[in-house]
Amino acid sequence: MLDFRLYTFLTLSETLNYTKAADLLCITQPAVSQHIKYLEKEYDCKLFYYNGKQLTLTNQGLFLAEKVRSMAADEKKIRDLLKQDQKPLSLRFGATLTIGEFILPDKLSKYLHKHSDTSISMIVENTTTLLHMLDNGEIGFAFIEGYFPKHSYDYKLFSQERYVAVKGKEYTLHNEVHSLKDLLQETLIVRESGSGTREILERSMQEINQSINAFAKVIEIGNVQGIKTLVKQNHGITFLYEAAIRDEIEKGELEVIDLHDFHILHEFNYITLRNTVFKNQYDAFFEEMK
Repeated sequence: MLDFRLYTFLTLSETLNYTKAADLLCITQPAVSQHIKYLEKEYDCKLFYYNGKQLTLTNQGLFLAEKVRSMAADEKKIRDLLKQDQKPLSLRFGATLTIGEFILPDKLSKYLHKHSDTSISMIVENTTTLLHMLDNGEIGFAFIEGYFPKHSYDYKLFSQERYVAVKGKEYTLHNEVHSLKDLLQETLIVRESGSGTREILERSMQEINQSINAFAKVIEIGNVQGIKTLVKQNHGITFLYEAAIRDEIEKGELEVIDLHDFHILHEFNYITLRNTVFKNQYDAFFEEMK
């Protein structure tokens, strides 16, 4: 069991505010200060410093936060395993929508035929939510399509997928289209903020000094199926991974919009917390998903 002062340190490393940390931990602000002073004395180094009025982690503090985060997540997993009392293997992990809905199901089916005793719990959420769940030990690992701080996690390439502009078969574009800018007169149907699918488009728009709001109209939908339905019914265009629309393209329901300045092959990654004691177990599952 982790020392309670390490939980105080972890909370302060996330809030970077003594008052907020005290409120979250339901202790006094002086108690937070005492816990940090104890740890700094114990480890013989400064963990925080003030940059102006902003509390900031030192390099040693950053290092400790990474290690403690992994330890806290592993402790939750160990508690769950102890409660199982020799029950079969249980895996709880996350996947972003494109991966969870269109890539993993067939692979999971094959895995479960081989490992019928294994219990699987797959949480399908956007990249931001999954990173938060991973950091908090709510899931053991994740398959994500969005950007993430690679220095903070162990990761392996899962696959690479084309990211394309899409319209319905009967949809008429407002302009003759050659480039991304030529699509700005269209209605854009897009995922919510925090989605990796959306973030790729946001970064592409920044490269041409534009934003998503430059489109004539923006409709936000929180799932891929809903987006595809609206696009098939000619309510606008969208940007999705080819893996998510392969069936619709083959059926002639959706079409890729060819753009000379838009050729994106994006990584899907498998990620875990660094130094997790369950890495071998998680990696073995990943190898069977490839």
